[in-house]
Amino acid sequence: LDASIAAWDAKRTYDQARPASVIPVMFRGQTIRAWGGPGRGTQLIPGDTWVPWQRPANKSPPFPDFVSGHSTFSAAMASTMAAIRGSDLCTLTGTEPAGSFRTDPGLPLQDVNFTWHSLSAAADAAGFSRRVTGIHWIRSDLAGRTLGKQVGGVVAQRCARLYAGYSS
Repeated sequence: LDASIAAWDAKRTYDQARPASVIPVMFRGQTIRAWGGPGRGTQLIPGDTWVPWQRPANKSPPFPDFVSGHSTFSAAMASTMAAIRGSDLCTLTGTEPAGSFRTDPGLPLQDVNFTWHSLSAAADAAGFSRRVTGIHWIRSDLAGRTLGKQVGGVVAQRCARLYAGYSS
């Protein structure tokens, strides 16, 4: 909840437009290489038709870009858990099965396996995913990660004080 409050405070303060609002205007009248839509992959498209890599029914969120909530929440969780556990190190794995993308039916062509060797690496991947799909700008991801780590540090300190009080 603290990460949510911090992220939304930044969103209300900075009110930055998302890529979905800026790129079509910025590249109007130009040809760009981008995702062409479901089943079309990357191709040359008119810049003013650019959309984030997501299902057409999903629209880019209708609230400010800066900071990325996903980056903030993920970094806060990772830093809090690492502090409580005494280590950031762990192995997390996941698989995206072949044909499971709702954005591009039939993709991926084969299973995609993910492995992260720390909580922070998994959190960074969550933030990066919002950038690579065109939902957030790089600065929104990176600033969200920084903010999340700060929030996580405060939450971990609070947890430590609470745990110390219960053990006395």
